Amino acid sequence: MVQRFIDGAQAIYQRARPVGDVADAVWKGLTKDKPKARYVVSDDWFRSWFLPRLLPDRVLDRGVARRLGIKSVR
Repeated sequence: MVQRFIDGAQAIYQRARPVGDVADAVWKGLTKDKPKARYVVSDDWFRSWFLPRLLPDRVLDRGVARRLGIKSVR
């Protein structure tokens, strides 16, 4: 399980956005009176913006956890 997580993290690292883009999104979230649950920092419009807007947060979180090989805690 740990190796699967490491492999997934390395794959994500290869496609990562520049640090400045992520820092801007974090700053936006920290300085808003009513921050959103998620801020998109990606070029993949469909997976990073369209689907998350359709799916409830819990469903999306479950999908991310499954993709990283993390079993859900109930």
